[in-house]
Amino acid sequence: PEDEPDNSDLLEWMPPENIRNTFPFYLSGYDYNNRPIIVLLWGKWDTRSLAEKGGQEQRDLARRNDQFIERIKKSYYQRRINESEMGSVDDEVVLLIDYDGFELRQIQSQENMRTIMNFFEKLESCYEKIAYGYIVNANSLVDEILNL
Repeated sequence: PEDEPDNSDLLEWMPPENIRNTFPFYLSGYDYNNRPIIVLLWGKWDTRSLAEKGGQEQRDLARRNDQFIERIKKSYYQRRINESEMGSVDDEVVLLIDYDGFELRQIQSQENMRTIMNFFEKLESCYEKIAYGYIVNANSLVDEILNL
């Protein structure tokens, strides 16, 4: 369709600096099986401000999240031992989701809840690539959201 963004360069696209700084995640290292460990600092993500404002920043965040998911699917984060051999026998990743700083105001907006649920729905498309994960610094509010 015409209204869908061109994602042909999605794997190599560089998100704007404000998106990278405001919605941080990073490759932390590798586990004992050489699977990449990706840390998502979701407690620091203020998605509500973008969800309510809309516009280019919201589209950039959505594209960056699509990029993250596509990179998991394509084994982008895998470490290579040499030019032809991957460091891990499988193509799975490890996720560490840190909810430190998560605030109630993030779920008090219908528009933001749609944004969050849309991301979780897309993330579900790569669950088979997630070897295991941890959720840290989750309060009872986060626990309730995860049990929806």
